[in-house]
Amino acid sequence: MITIRKVGINDHGELAQLYQDVRLESFHWQDTETMSRHDFVKDTVDEVITVAIIDDSIVGFISVFEPEGFVHLLFIATDHQGQGIGRQLIQTVQSDLDMDLSLKCVSSNHNALTAYEKMGWVRKEEHESQNYVLMSLRRD
Repeated sequence: MITIRKVGINDHGELAQLYQDVRLESFHWQDTETMSRHDFVKDTVDEVITVAIIDDSIVGFISVFEPEGFVHLLFIATDHQGQGIGRQLIQTVQSDLDMDLSLKCVSSNHNALTAYEKMGWVRKEEHESQNYVLMSLRRD
């Protein structure tokens, strides 16, 4: 069973490790030598984080800049991808905020682009020179 909740004070170490692990395994377009667990703190400044937990372990999280409904990070542990966890995190955030959401996805991240489109996200703008796609999800 999946539990979805806001981040707790003691979650940051586990979140930083998840963030690092998924990037090292999946971000083939980035130089992994420059990645650090410390990136998590600087990459989530001023964002609200919601976590997904299975068996007392964090298996995913979403970080959102709430004033704009901008999803900055959505990370699911590699061995839990494809189980609907990302969808549940997005639905929770969208329900809490009651607004349309937007995000940027790296153009090279084909797995994520496909997953977002299956969840109903729509490509709004493609910025090939900057290697990202701007997407939006309308609230129901």
